[in-house]
Amino acid sequence: MSTFYKKLTESLADTSLRRVKVTYLDNFIGYILEEEEGGDALVYVIGAEANDESQILSLGPDEYEEINSTSILDNVKDMALLYLMTKGLVSDHEEDKICEILSANCIQQVDAYLRSNSLTDTEILNILKSAFAIE
Repeated sequence: MSTFYKKLTESLADTSLRRVKVTYLDNFIGYILEEEEGGDALVYVIGAEANDESQILSLGPDEYEEINSTSILDNVKDMALLYLMTKGLVSDHEEDKICEILSANCIQQVDAYLRSNSLTDTEILNILKSAFAIE
């Protein structure tokens, strides 16, 4: 796969588009752009042809399978919450604090919350390392 398509794939992985395997294309990975009620979907598939060209396919529900994976952001939020609980900075009974972490829309919001609890750069880096190790 060319460098362009590798970068494109990495960028798409960071979006909220749902990832799917296209079953009749040797399980190529695609991203659902649009989905109808019956399960038919427009799927953007990267490098589905021998010449590395991407394409948009109209697929029926039996032609793709959703890939259920946890995002890096979800991993970071989970690891941050676990660390804060371990340090005694958040307890199971503090729903507002738990919700604040789990509702973060980006890593910067998680970072800001961690810093507001006086965590050091080293502690935050260790949380990030743990989150990426899960992937």
